[in-house]
Amino acid sequence: MQVHCLLSGVWIQFLDFRIAKVSNATCYEVTVVDETFSGLRAELRLLGEPCNAFGNDIQNLTLEVSFETKERLHLHIYDSAGEQFQIPESVFPTPKDPNPYEKSNHSLKFSYKPNPFAFWISRSESGEIVFDTRGTRLIFEDQATIQTMWARDSPNHIDVNLYGNHPVYFEHRIDADNTKGDGKSHAVFLKNSHGMDVKLNPGLISYSIIGGTLDLYFLSGPTPISAIEQYVQLVGLPTMQPYWAFGFHICRWGTERKLIISVTKQTRKMREANIPLEVQWNDNFQVANKSQRFPIKALKEFISELHQNHQYYVPIVDSAIHVVDQSNSSDVYDVYTRGSKMDVFIKNPDGSEYIGQVWPGYTVFPDWFAKNSKKWWKSCLKEFKETQVDFDGLLDMNEPSSFCDGSCGTGANLSNYNVGDKIPTVESQRAFYPENYDTKIQGFSGNLSKSTNSKNSSLSRRSSYKVRIPDSKLNQPAYAIHNEGGPLTAQTLSVNATHQNGWKVYSTHNLWGHMEETITYDILREIIPNRRPFLISRSTFSGGGRVTGHWLGDNNSTWYSMRTSIQGVIQFQAFGIPMVGPDTCGLIGNSDEELCNRWMMLSSFYPFFRNHNNKNAISQEPYVWDSVADASRKALANRHRLLPYLYSGMAQASLSGTPFIRALFWEFPNDSSLLDNSDQFMFGHSIIVTPVLKPGFTTVEGFFPGIETWRDLDNYEVMKDSPSNKKVLLDAPLSKINAHIRGGSILLRHSQPGYTTFETRNSPYDIVVSPNIVKRVETEFYVDDGITPQANFAHLKIKLFVAPFHISQPLSKITILGNTTIYEAKLNGNPVNQTIKQIYGPISKTIVAWEIDELMIDLNLDWKFEWS
Repeated sequence: MQVHCLLSGVWIQFLDFRIAKVSNATCYEVTVVDETFSGLRAELRLLGEPCNAFGNDIQNLTLEVSFETKERLHLHIYDSAGEQFQIPESVFPTPKDPNPYEKSNHSLKFSYKPNPFAFWISRSESGEIVFDTRGTRLIFEDQATIQTMWARDSPNHIDVNLYGNHPVYFEHRIDADNTKGDGKSHAVFLKNSHGMDVKLNPGLISYSIIGGTLDLYFLSGPTPISAIEQYVQLVGLPTMQPYWAFGFHICRWGTERKLIISVTKQTRKMREANIPLEVQWNDNFQVANKSQRFPIKALKEFISELHQNHQYYVPIVDSAIHVVDQSNSSDVYDVYTRGSKMDVFIKNPDGSEYIGQVWPGYTVFPDWFAKNSKKWWKSCLKEFKETQVDFDGLLDMNEPSSFCDGSCGTGANLSNYNVGDKIPTVESQRAFYPENYDTKIQGFSGNLSKSTNSKNSSLSRRSSYKVRIPDSKLNQPAYAIHNEGGPLTAQTLSVNATHQNGWKVYSTHNLWGHMEETITYDILREIIPNRRPFLISRSTFSGGGRVTGHWLGDNNSTWYSMRTSIQGVIQFQAFGIPMVGPDTCGLIGNSDEELCNRWMMLSSFYPFFRNHNNKNAISQEPYVWDSVADASRKALANRHRLLPYLYSGMAQASLSGTPFIRALFWEFPNDSSLLDNSDQFMFGHSIIVTPVLKPGFTTVEGFFPGIETWRDLDNYEVMKDSPSNKKVLLDAPLSKINAHIRGGSILLRHSQPGYTTFETRNSPYDIVVSPNIVKRVETEFYVDDGITPQANFAHLKIKLFVAPFHISQPLSKITILGNTTIYEAKLNGNPVNQTIKQIYGPISKTIVAWEIDELMIDLNLDWKFEWS
């Protein structure tokens, strides 16, 4: 979600406009201060009588301030007794510089007043205050501090807490009339895993946290991209994804009775339609006791055929574990039995196994902090891969979700339960956003080219469950955060459920998915040591990008959901999880041809590209409608061409935290008119994408910022009549998405897109050069084998080439955009013999580019290309 504070852009995962009012709160005073060259340590003591507004006031606090790098200041306020929960370093490692930075040379300055205690952070150079607690009260109690986030399994409703938690905000400040031209950004990260409310008002952010400590990191930026890089470097650089993961993925929840029939049909029809398919998924993968639906032998043969065709297979594996009914001798599930013996499941306060309800029926939940949890999970995954399903990736729904409240299976009849279909319904759309069709009705899928026989069945509503909440102070804290589901225990584990080490879920709830991702990633590195793990998770926490990608959750088949996917993808770039995308064409409700056409084109510019549907909606595979099939072929051909550019951008994210998908003002931070533009985005540094986001339109308006020339990615035509900061009306017929190349760019591409990324990678490279006004272009690319965990990149710059990885494919073609006549071209100082070909624009009928083909340049050698 993007919220503007005056002209500040602030991102936060969950926002609620509610805060406790405390009028009689007391304050703290500083009693002892110990200053060093790189920070300070101070003791704080409660002033006066405690107010106990949300629990027992803590009498003594410790303040630690450290200047960790030139751009990062760390401030931590915690109870001096050390009784409040803090995220362990083993769970959330943060960088520790053995040589702290001298505070006198830092980009930020820490100031405080001792009585009553307050502090503020300012920029050293200008004195501008970026964070200030003066005029507010600090309350530090057992269960709350005044200054909202709670992971929950929920469809993509608007303005409520969803699957993950990223307690960080990025603020960009710029004067409204842009007279100074010096927009600056900073970021503030709160390292805390407890539930919280966060309130934003103009010039004010307040946190209401139900536990833990105040552990803040201030990052000075000063550009939007540098602030993001500093945050990502703090929480953990993203893992490098395998090359194949950037191909097209397809999935459907609740497929036909026999899974193998469904996936085989999808894969076959995709190839018959010549729509590239890289990865076949299965949703809600449950093998045990369902041999008819999951015939292991046939499934193995299917996966083997995929692998022979250089395609991949990902089963969605939810981690709630089916509980064996001891009274039923046929109910055998070694994953549970083994785990129970190894004591790896979360417990009730009395020591019995906590039993909830999820897709397999009554379930237990892994205790990722238990001593044997990794050993148990590794044995399960290793056996699953070696004896049942040779998977290439894993995970999905991994917040601690339960379809009942409390330990409802403890003492229950375990044989008397059936989950049924719990498919959420489409949220009522906001009246102001046009949809042009009813996503909820039953009927036929139309085809703008010809009719089809695709049908849908009626949608079913999520069942309600009896609430069973243990009588516990933890389950009902004095301060109730604005959890959309109601109590903290709603549709999840009770917060007094207990880990093996004594920790309560109250403190670890938001870390459950993060821990599963981390342990699963480490296990995959061990059992498949020569391949990069591929994980896509729904529940994430700060730093999750180190091990996983993310999909934006259970969205609707609506234009509104398509539009907001742009914001979600941009948001997760800032969170340091760049491998992200939505369920293309929507999961919940019926898509239609026009929507799916536009959405397939849009998602081809997202890092993670998957079409995902559910069984109670009409079919929406790309081959269902002729126009969508046509759009998909075009979109995927273009995506495959651009894979070297996309892959290099994601490599840069992995190496330095640089976001690949970017909001326009991240790239043009001094342009205040771009702050509220969330309908366009930058695909890396060099390409701007302008999608159609409303039904019935064949034109679209877009901004083209900066002073450089923008050229159409498809035909190289120069953008006409595009003064900076002005809207430009673009033609956008069905099956076209507008994408333009920025002046001053070089694109490394595959010259011949194939059906899979393997086939595409075996084609020669080509280069497209779009000169800027000073006729200088600089860029860099990364090339490797696309699979080895420790990437050994060949790093290509303009005139510098270092190649520890051998590149087999030559560079065959160079295209130079513009109408300036090229009389001569030289390669390594020698005139090229190939013909310099003129490219004419289909609209302007004038020269838009010059092309030299069949160069066959060896990219493992130094080379220099010049033209005049």
